[in-house]
Amino acid sequence: MTRKLTPDDDARIRKIRDSEGLKWSTIGERFQVSGSCARAGYMRATAPTYPKRWRTAATRLGISADEYARRREANQRLCGRCDQWFDQDSEQYRPGRWACVPCLKRDDAAKRKRLTDDEREAKRAETAAKRAKRTAEQMARLDDQLLETIKGNRQSLGPRFRVADLFGLVNNSHVTIRARLRRLEARGALTHAADGWRLS
Repeated sequence: MTRKLTPDDDARIRKIRDSEGLKWSTIGERFQVSGSCARAGYMRATAPTYPKRWRTAATRLGISADEYARRREANQRLCGRCDQWFDQDSEQYRPGRWACVPCLKRDDAAKRKRLTDDEREAKRAETAAKRAKRTAEQMARLDDQLLETIKGNRQSLGPRFRVADLFGLVNNSHVTIRARLRRLEARGALTHAADGWRLS
């Protein structure tokens, strides 16, 4: 009864065939499989392996995985709208959106055409709100980092510290550090007096 070859078996078959040049039937006897199974194992071992997403894309386009890999290795990328190939560094291709410029212009124009004035204004407001939210989250992370830096250097800073004391610890300007300290003060993490700042 023949057994199923493993990837390790395939690799060993390839090594034996390439080094010794034995017949497929002889190699098959060593692994308790038929000659055709040994040959299939050799072909599996020598076939190039590609990422699954490449094989899926090649199937969708109706081309071989080898052809798809050849284009990707040649720095070509596929437009997700018109299924044409473009050089990734070409001015006619936008890698961030996986599409060519003509298709993007057409799509964007169609979207703008479908929107009413109120919808456009709402979309602009939504975009501005998202941008403001991202900015606020980033500022909060920076403020938290500054607070942790102050706590971690509590002994060297002493009970009271000034903005200048943080210059060696934080890579920001005088104005930026002061603004971050003010935000931490508003959160109740720090207090400010005439002789400097201190942890609450």
